[in-house]
Amino acid sequence: MGRAAVKLAEQNDYTTLLMMHGDLVYWCTLAEGVFACNMDTREIHQVIKWSLPREREGAYYQYSIAADHQYIYMARLGIMGEPTGEEGLTIYDLEGNEIQYISYDGRKQPLQYLLATPDTVIFGVADEGHEPQPVCYLERMEIAEGKAEFLDIKQP
Repeated sequence: MGRAAVKLAEQNDYTTLLMMHGDLVYWCTLAEGVFACNMDTREIHQVIKWSLPREREGAYYQYSIAADHQYIYMARLGIMGEPTGEEGLTIYDLEGNEIQYISYDGRKQPLQYLLATPDTVIFGVADEGHEPQPVCYLERMEIAEGKAEFLDIKQP
């Protein structure tokens, strides 16, 4: 006997699958936040609730959502590629508790999550038409303490 489908979002909302962790599937919608579904019981619960601004004067805000086995990363990237002064990264644990907000102050381009290692989380920037290049990282021990800062990757 097959399993019943689970509706992830309302029809016209942006949805992205974040990850599977144990028996939970995590996804987000920009309208409402991050959700988790227990694949055995099909129970859905909201992990992070937000009310993100969607547009200003007809231009759309851009966000980037990513996750790893420990954290959910929500980055504000500006409005249609233009800085607003509100760019930064909010880090949540998998239960939805906000761990830390880190501003992108002084960075010319918004950062994108690239990958995580056991000790670090690496972020990069992408020039138009090119793949993102790693430019900085956060140390996981510092994230856990809510004291993480972007550390630049020295380029050769």
